[in-house]
Amino acid sequence: MFNLAVNFLNKLMFADIPGIQENGPWGWVLTVVDAINAVLWPILIVVGAAGSIYAVIIGVNMARADSTEKREEAKKRLINVIVGLAIIIALILFFQLFITVILPALLPDVVTPEG
Repeated sequence: MFNLAVNFLNKLMFADIPGIQENGPWGWVLTVVDAINAVLWPILIVVGAAGSIYAVIIGVNMARADSTEKREEAKKRLINVIVGLAIIIALILFFQLFITVILPALLPDVVTPEG
């Protein structure tokens, strides 16, 4: 099972963009995509961990709140943190998974699908 997960992540992170040559005029796109692939997963881990810790802290503050007003404020913050984390994770995963589809659509003259 672990090998399946590692192979899946390797295919996501190191997927080649069909039709772009490394030494061609658009070879820099591969460099940018490789940099994005190298940076997105660590950012996802850090943001997820920080958001989770902050959500736990807010949850504790909500549980320890003395008044209803403080409890409602903590509840609003907790909802905002959860929504923010969901949006960030969704955007990172979206671009990570679909970068090989987005680039050929944006640059149809440069990126040709494999035939």
